Amino acid sequence: MISEHPQVNSDPTAQPPGNTRFNGAITGLYGDVLQGWALDTQHVDERLVVEVYVDGACVSLVRADQFHPRAGADDPFHGFGVQLRQGWLDNAKHISARVANSDCWLAGDL
Repeated sequence: MISEHPQVNSDPTAQPPGNTRFNGAITGLYGDVLQGWALDTQHVDERLVVEVYVDGACVSLVRADQFHPRAGADDPFHGFGVQLRQGWLDNAKHISARVANSDCWLAGDL
């Protein structure tokens, strides 16, 4: 079960392992809002779509186009925030995210 207290990634600047094109991380779960950032280092002016998974099931898609100070680019608008249904979180054991249609999982799963 995911705690009702904020779940903050201890290393929000960590990079996805083994991928040099995409960077990103889940930075925390605040109540029912999952936050993070995702960046395509080869096309920094493009905004990525992120797939959010709860216990292995894709539950949401979100565009990474919000301000995030740790996005690691001159353009800090690569952040995302998505509200997750409380029913998904009540018995959740694992929350993760990846760049949509890729094999790049974001660092900092919960």
